[in-house]
Formats: sequence, structure tokens, C-alpha cells
Amino acid sequence: MAASIYYKDDNAYAGKPGRYFAGGAQANRLNSQRIAVLGTQDGAFEWDKLTSVGADGYPKPVWDLATGKIDREVVLSMKEHNYDLREFLERNWSDIGPKWLANST
Repeated sequence: MAASIYYKDDNAYAGKPGRYFAGGAQANRLNSQRIAVLGTQDGAFEWDKLTSVGADGYPKPVWDLATGKIDREVVLSMKEHNYDLREFLERNWSDIGPKWLANST
């Protein structure tokens, strides 16, 4: 099971039935632990570079690496700036869908 930043899950490490996000809750925890041990800002999640910039000049993490607590401010910023392709397509499908389908034949 996996956590979802959009379905009001509070923690990236606590999966809920029917939810999928970034490879699953266990993968989130393992990758976060690896990032914490290596001490690198260039983690395993490519999409995490698409967040607001923190005080340290690096992208803000979507969740706390130690606890898994999801940062709602970061998630909303990603959504508002159209950095989540799935969410963007769902929100704009009535406009994008017909154009995409017309060009796919």
C-alpha cells in the first residue's frame, strides 16, 4: 500500500488501501533513509526537485525524511504551479483531452 499526498494522507510511510504514490510507502521510507544516510540533496525522487526552494537554497522536501510527515504547504505549491502532471491533466482534461485525442490518430 502507498500514501498519497493528494488524498489527505498525513504520512508518506503509512500506506492506505487503493492509494499509490512514488513506489509505495515502504519504498518512500527506504529511499528517504538512504537520502538521510548519504547526506545528499539529490535524492531518489526526481519529482521532488519541482518544489519551492527552502532557506538553504535547495528544493523543500515533500515530506520529512525522518518521520514521513507530509508538508501540505509544499504539496499545494506543486499543485498550484502545475508540477504534478497527473493532477494537472485531471484538472484540465476537458480542454486537453479532446486536443490530445484529435492529434493521436
